Amino acid sequence: IKEISVEAMYQYERTFGTVRQYHNANSFYARDLVNQFSQLVGSDVKYNIPKGGILDLANNNIEAHSVRSQINFSKTFNENHQVTAIGGAEVRQVRSFSNNGRSYGYDEKLNVGNVDYVSIFPTYGNIEGARVIPNLKGFNDRLTRMVSLYANTSYTLMNKYILSGSLRNDRSNLFGVNSNQKGVPLWSIGGSWKLSNEQFYNIPFLPVLNLRATYGASGNINNSVTALTTISYNPASFQLTNTPFANIANSPNPNLKWEKVKQTNFGLDFSITNNKLSGSIEYYIKKSTDVFGLEQLDLTTGVGSIINNSANIRGTGLDLQINQKFISNTNFRWESSFFLSYTNYKVTKYLLKINTDNGYVGEGSTVIPLEGYNPYLVVSYKWGGLDPQTGDPIGFLDGKKSTNYDSLAYNSPLRDQVIHGSAVPTVFGGLLNTLTYKNVSISTNITYRLGYYFR
Repeated sequence: IKEISVEAMYQYERTFGTVRQYHNANSFYARDLVNQFSQLVGSDVKYNIPKGGILDLANNNIEAHSVRSQINFSKTFNENHQVTAIGGAEVRQVRSFSNNGRSYGYDEKLNVGNVDYVSIFPTYGNIEGARVIPNLKGFNDRLTRMVSLYANTSYTLMNKYILSGSLRNDRSNLFGVNSNQKGVPLWSIGGSWKLSNEQFYNIPFLPVLNLRATYGASGNINNSVTALTTISYNPASFQLTNTPFANIANSPNPNLKWEKVKQTNFGLDFSITNNKLSGSIEYYIKKSTDVFGLEQLDLTTGVGSIINNSANIRGTGLDLQINQKFISNTNFRWESSFFLSYTNYKVTKYLLKINTDNGYVGEGSTVIPLEGYNPYLVVSYKWGGLDPQTGDPIGFLDGKKSTNYDSLAYNSPLRDQVIHGSAVPTVFGGLLNTLTYKNVSISTNITYRLGYYFR
């Protein structure tokens, strides 16, 4: 049957990564840690951490298998009707495993020292008290399995009107305790109108003009969160009693489910005579529900909070792309593309209520969502200048100038602080230029990011 084809694919992936962080013997980090655990014995100094450098090594490996089978259909009826469709299934397994460790007294000659990770030593300096020497040795192994069913189809009438749709179901072993809780149905529907192909269309300098719109639902997962109880083993050196222990990394949550994203898009594609100038404009509205976030639990459960489907986010955006052909002949071409994206989004629901009366200063890298605001928020203390007598910085507490830093840090309400805005760029894009001579191309790309704050 010439309209139907069937294919099967298998993919194997293997990636290796190594992270090496070396604090040499003269670095503050190495000298400070050595000093913290040093002891005076008479007139001598006993170095419980050997003098020298500190080397941290981590190895990460990922091994993945994917199998996909797919059936394709394409047929044109009476020249005016065209139908294309695909359908298939995919199974995927990803195993990630890693190990990390630390060597004390390391130098460029590959020497290392011996360290007592068991005994408790008095410490000095910034962290006083009694501690064991930090031991970063650890191992991690995670297996994720997913299965997907999908189907896409489109219908074109008279090369002017296009109707498309998709349906997909993804399932993961990280969610739910029953089979029917592990997946989420995802779908979309869209339409396109090639306005420039209509007989009544008569704009010579704009030979291509298309209008399109889509609406659909997709989903996200967080591989570090699971519905099943997960424990993490810790070595004896991690606590003062010198016994190995385990802690709950994920509390049981049989109702945990996929994040859902519903998005509406409106787009326009255009091209000017001889395709010298072309591009597209797209506006979208995005609503995310069941977003992963913390949720407070009843204290009688023994767990203060868990990561749950506890938040909603709403966003809007605009994407613009303009392509320009400055020179285009047989041997030499100069083409340029300009990209601009604008995005604005805020948290519309968050089940973990944040106490904004106890200080909320942040640099935007840690997400502490506030309803009605961007989740990546840069917030500062109000600046009251310097004390003319002492030079101390002055803040505001209850609308009055204050140098009580403990109260400013822990009792300063949000109304006494300055909300700057998003730490993530709200406007971004680039300018790409490509010069081509015969079969050789050189490209340069300038990117920009605007409308955000950093400290």
